[in-house]
Amino acid sequence: MTLTVVRPPQATDHTPVTASPVRLAQLLARAGDSDEAAFAEFYDATCQLVYGMSLRFTKEPSRAESATAQVYVAAWRSAPSFARSDRSAVVWLMALTYEQLKAFAPAS
Repeated sequence: MTLTVVRPPQATDHTPVTASPVRLAQLLARAGDSDEAAFAEFYDATCQLVYGMSLRFTKEPSRAESATAQVYVAAWRSAPSFARSDRSAVVWLMALTYEQLKAFAPAS
């Protein structure tokens, strides 16, 4: 699979997720079965949320784009574990985003 991250045009603190929780869970479960089309739809529905969180954390658009790419690579690889999770798809994705953003923390 080739992942191309496109920066959402207007990520904000309150960017809505563009699919229902049930639809996101269905897409993520299908992505766990290597369904690239489902993962692309999941990305489209959630990318502004992830990019917005990444931008707030990194404070730099280029680093936020890199972080977002890392999140979705990790999400693709981890999608099979979602079926064993009791979390919603958004909570699962935000936890994964948080874990990936740790790598982008400023050196202390």
